[in-house]
Amino acid sequence: MLIILTTTVLFLSLNLGVNGGFSCGGTDGLFANPFNAKSYFQCKSGIATLGHCEEGTVWNQDKEFCHWKPAKKDKQRYLIVAGGDTQTGKCLDIAGGGSELHARIQLFRCHGKENQQFQLNKDSSLRVMGKCLDIPDSNARDHQSIQLFTCRPEQQNQQYLFDQQDRIHVMGKCLDVPNGNIVNSNPLQLFRCHNQLSQRFTLIPV
Repeated sequence: MLIILTTTVLFLSLNLGVNGGFSCGGTDGLFANPFNAKSYFQCKSGIATLGHCEEGTVWNQDKEFCHWKPAKKDKQRYLIVAGGDTQTGKCLDIAGGGSELHARIQLFRCHGKENQQFQLNKDSSLRVMGKCLDIPDSNARDHQSIQLFTCRPEQQNQQYLFDQQDRIHVMGKCLDVPNGNIVNSNPLQLFRCHNQLSQRFTLIPV
């Protein structure tokens, strides 16, 4: 009995160590690894087996395979899409179409005009129409709005990091679609980082 119990504990410990606590939830299939975008889990009979993507690829849960993730180029312009592609989702957009200071960043149907063309820079700023995405007053609280402002890339409230899970980080938080509601005029916000689709963005070169 002691041998059986010891073996069971050892198996569970090894399984948790490899899978990081991931649970299949009683469903078989292929699932994204919430802890590492370069791997995935295959669930069979309630047991999760960790699989790894080839070098340079990441897991795509929608298509259930590993795909190439192109490197982001300095000063390349992109449409930043939430909720799929330019047909099924919405694009980050400057409300009103102008470049006024404090203009809000929102979701809107993808049309590809200048107020939706975001430029990535080596200084980690996100630029559009000659200005930068900015966290008002450097106040990184949940539900904080995102605005357009004069570029000051040396400041943390204009420094953005893209991770392997397609999230956009700034000041310890992530850009987020409120309530995951992919509709026109829904303003972008700052929120604590999580693994839900409301924080997943696709970059499409212009």
